[in-house]
Amino acid sequence: MAVVVVVAGCSPPASAPPPEPDVDPPRLILPSGMWLTTADPSGRTVIYDAHAVDTDGSPVRMRCTPESGDWFPVGTSTVDCAAIDPAANTTEGQFEVRVSLDSSRSVGVSSAGDHACAVRDGGVWCWGEQLSRTSPLQTFVPRAVPGPSDATDVAVGGSHACELTSRATVRCWGYNGDGALGTGGADSSVPVDVAGLAGVTSIAAGEVHSCAAIADGTVRCWGSNFSGQLGTGSTTNASRPTPVPGITDAVAIAAGGRATCVVHAGGGVSCWGSGGTYQLGPDNATRVLSPRLIPGISDARALAVGAGGQTCAVTARTTLSCWGSNQHGRLGDGTTQSRAAPVDVPGISGAVAAAAGRDQTCVVLAEGGARCWGSNSRGQLGNRTDVSSTIPVTVTGVGDADSIASGTMSACVHRVDGGVSCWGDNSVGQIGIGDTGEEPRPVPVPGIAAVTAVAIGNDHTCARVDGGGVRCWGKNNSGQVGNGTLYATPESQRPGVVAGLSDATDVSAGTWHTCSTRENGIVSCWGYNGAGQLGIGVDSTSSRSAVPVAVLGISDAVAVDAGGDTTCTLRIGGVVSCWGRGTSGQLGDGLRRSSTTPVQVRNLSGITQVAVAGGFVCALAGDRSVWCWGDNSAGQLGDNTTTQRITPVQVTNIGDAVQIAASDGHACVRHADGTVSCWGDNFREQLGTGTKVDSHVPVKVAGLDGVVYVSTGSDTTCAVLDDGTLRCWGTNFMGQLVPGQADVHSGVPIEVPGITDGRSIAEDWAHRCVITGSGGIQCWGGNWDGQLGLGTGTSIMQATAVVGWD
Repeated sequence: MAVVVVVAGCSPPASAPPPEPDVDPPRLILPSGMWLTTADPSGRTVIYDAHAVDTDGSPVRMRCTPESGDWFPVGTSTVDCAAIDPAANTTEGQFEVRVSLDSSRSVGVSSAGDHACAVRDGGVWCWGEQLSRTSPLQTFVPRAVPGPSDATDVAVGGSHACELTSRATVRCWGYNGDGALGTGGADSSVPVDVAGLAGVTSIAAGEVHSCAAIADGTVRCWGSNFSGQLGTGSTTNASRPTPVPGITDAVAIAAGGRATCVVHAGGGVSCWGSGGTYQLGPDNATRVLSPRLIPGISDARALAVGAGGQTCAVTARTTLSCWGSNQHGRLGDGTTQSRAAPVDVPGISGAVAAAAGRDQTCVVLAEGGARCWGSNSRGQLGNRTDVSSTIPVTVTGVGDADSIASGTMSACVHRVDGGVSCWGDNSVGQIGIGDTGEEPRPVPVPGIAAVTAVAIGNDHTCARVDGGGVRCWGKNNSGQVGNGTLYATPESQRPGVVAGLSDATDVSAGTWHTCSTRENGIVSCWGYNGAGQLGIGVDSTSSRSAVPVAVLGISDAVAVDAGGDTTCTLRIGGVVSCWGRGTSGQLGDGLRRSSTTPVQVRNLSGITQVAVAGGFVCALAGDRSVWCWGDNSAGQLGDNTTTQRITPVQVTNIGDAVQIAASDGHACVRHADGTVSCWGDNFREQLGTGTKVDSHVPVKVAGLDGVVYVSTGSDTTCAVLDDGTLRCWGTNFMGQLVPGQADVHSGVPIEVPGITDGRSIAEDWAHRCVITGSGGIQCWGGNWDGQLGLGTGTSIMQATAVVGWD
């Protein structure tokens, strides 16, 4: 018999119910979209944050194509992502990554110092205060930085600069105090490699520190760390690149003064370093040693960090959000109240790039215009006034800007034609226009465009092209076009390369000779030498040269100017040396005699520009005064006499000149306010006074304002205005005053038709040429020797593009 045992409190086990099927798909967490920039035309590495979670915590397999860390081309790419959980539930999603060429990488301006640099075709050019505290040298026009031409980006600090190379490495030069160069060594006047950096995507420089964003999303910084600007959690300086802890997804970086900020892949912003006035967050910390996330900003795509305590972010909405110090109205919100959280700048939409200086902030819009706000004490708002503004004001004449950078009290834009225009404080030449005159409106920087300078002789023309080459055309009876021959050929009627000259920084033409300064400081001249104007120690017709020859004893030239049979060069230190014909005292050495080698002009220093005419010379000093010497038969020395002078005398009543021009018997200056004054011979009404009466003192040209460049010919004068148009006055013998109207003369400025984007102009007695905004040349007038560069000998009375220009 069976026995059944029953235990109290127990029951037979029951079968467990089957688990419910997992039908919930995983949740994808993707960026809403990414807008990134690059200096590399082929694209960049992109780091993004994409992940997925399952509702029950199960592990999820996920894959995105392209992957984070892959190379993305310039343009818009779609990232496709899929997540699969253990039950095979799948979720798919996608987002867009837009990579654009960042033109702001073409121009960088210090927000702590007084110098600027620009990248052009892989080369770096700088101007303003020398990038080393060991040298007092200043340069008022762009100078090429030595080294390979492989730069894609430049970042400028207080007294140093760094370039990003096409190999994704970094080189730095200048002052190395506290290790700002990252080399562990001394100051350097040439770029030196920063060891231990690879895969760099962007660079930034502050007052005495530098940083680099790496393709893997990390950041490395080096240099001074007094305020924690290296983000390492301490205040210890670093002479070599040091990782910033906690930064793993940086897509953009910016620095200014002693602060650093990054944009995260998701659009957030983190900052560290010197704070105060809410620049580093709402707690108003004066110093933050490690990265801190800025609340209230989640869609940033680019940054601008100002040395004055303001920070701004260009957002994915194409607005501009700013926070921090609002002294002088730096934030542009119509007040001077500092902001603990980002606020949009009213009226700004279509923002593509921003820049912040000490007391001003600027933005470039998609339409090509620029707006600035804040202090305007040095004209740094670029609106032709000195009135400060707490709201954005339009920068004059930069409708073709595509990026912007800001210095202490100056600013520059990069233009779509590849050129650069700057404005504001220019006390040490930091806006690169060849002098130290303050400019309250944008002025093109010479040397950063396809054609950078044009010079006109008696019947020949020369142009310096970007990269340092020189091309000449026209009359060639003495080898003045530099093509190796001493006679005219059909080829000399078109632009031809000057033999053996590839490092020119300037070009100027006399009657039948031409000269260029070179990157190594020497001056080379070619052409006629009957008065010793080539500066080679002899003075005979047989010593003319069809190729450039070095002027004796000059190795520190900054600029050169040739006129008639005389040549002068501006040298480092602001002194001037001249050679060639001197029978009217135009060599300025106290004698009336010619010289085949350079002689220094007496009693003259602090000069920033020199202009050589047929028998006299004028020079612009750093204090904006003007000095002249030589022939004075028509009062062209401007000293209220007609007495010939063999040493410099000061021109009467000129104290605000920013540019000078001189021709056969008259001279003109451009004033800081954009007006023009002229003096001397007026037989052809070239002074613009409406009469034919000579003037022995400067007289204002009536009805002329907004001038950015002035030029003088034998019997004419012209001015380029800030809107790109041209005004001329004087004789019109060959239609050079008004194209197509040879019988029209004018004693007052009249507009030259057909010129709408002029940058600068050169002229002679029968023809003239204008450099256009696109870097080309247009010429018109007499053409019997092919001086218009049209490939013919037929004169043309309308502005015509020089042929064969590429």
